[in-house]
Amino acid sequence: MSAGSYAAAAPTHVTSAVPTPEATLPALSLATEPEASWTRFVPSSVTSTVDSIAAWRASLGLTNPGTFENLTGKVQKEVLCGNYMFTGIKADLSKAVAVSPVFHLTHGFALGSQVAPPYSFGVFLAQGSSFLRGSMDSDGSLQAMANSAWNSNSYTRAQAQISSVPGQSLLQVEHDYQGSDFSANLKAMNPSILDNGRLTGIFVGNYLQSITSRFALGLEGVWQRPPASAGPESVNLAYVAKYAGDDWIAAAQLLGGGSAINATFYKKLSDKVEAGVDIQLVNGGGNPMMGPQKQAVTAVGAKYEFRAATFRGQVNSEGKIQVYLDKRITPALGMQFAVDVDHAKNAVKLGFGMSLETADDDLQKEMEAQQAGAPGMF
Repeated sequence: MSAGSYAAAAPTHVTSAVPTPEATLPALSLATEPEASWTRFVPSSVTSTVDSIAAWRASLGLTNPGTFENLTGKVQKEVLCGNYMFTGIKADLSKAVAVSPVFHLTHGFALGSQVAPPYSFGVFLAQGSSFLRGSMDSDGSLQAMANSAWNSNSYTRAQAQISSVPGQSLLQVEHDYQGSDFSANLKAMNPSILDNGRLTGIFVGNYLQSITSRFALGLEGVWQRPPASAGPESVNLAYVAKYAGDDWIAAAQLLGGGSAINATFYKKLSDKVEAGVDIQLVNGGGNPMMGPQKQAVTAVGAKYEFRAATFRGQVNSEGKIQVYLDKRITPALGMQFAVDVDHAKNAVKLGFGMSLETADDDLQKEMEAQQAGAPGMF
């Protein structure tokens, strides 16, 4: 329910220096100068309190709780198949042009889909911990995303969408920071000062803190400030909690005022089988004569990893059954099947897709050699 986007891991950068004989002695005195330059303005009682709190936090053995947006990601993004479903026929062709930096070209085709465009062309470029991704559709829509990691704990993302459909264009900039026992995120969507110098847009900030090695609490605030002619501004809060067991994770999110509740439960049954439950409760406006109405949907799903395929299936309380299968025929060729059966509406939707990854022989050998030298790099 929080405003969302994707996370990226970044390698740790380590700098080292080789001491020289003439620099050894001065380094002993210079090392204390930065501390004295600012601590002399702070009372010793304050610095000792800060040091005591830091030592106490370190003694708790807390770990990073993960990002706020991925709080329910284990269930909604990995186990359940809602994000993978599609209808009609689609084909994705990807060609590797270079390995260092990584440079890929993609072509996407779709037929019979109400969401995907008939054709899209994409470019992906990655170097180190940064990447650029862009695509253009046959309907004239342009999407772009950029990600840059400043260090192992801090990274910035930006994404934009330009569409000919009014109200569909988007600009979003966000920054993530991952501490040893907390995570924080700041996000701005469609920020602008063109409304007579008045700041408009949607601004989001969230913070997730580990309380124990297994339990975490978080808070998110959303400030919506539309143009003066579009309506008043509003502020909404959301509260979250997460508890992680040895092989299970329970998470819950409550919107301010109790207008919506989202709870998930994830369980790893074996090395190849995972299961999850997702519950969403929304207090709708309803009929003014009858008062607010509550709407609840519960989905139960499972994910199974075969040797060369991944199967996902789910069923919800509204009688909808969804199945998604991703099968690798060869390392370069894959097939996807999607089935959506809605018993309440007596409707069935089918999807069939193919994906092909190609590269020149010399480039393929270089990619295989690089992967053998650095397992898990790609």
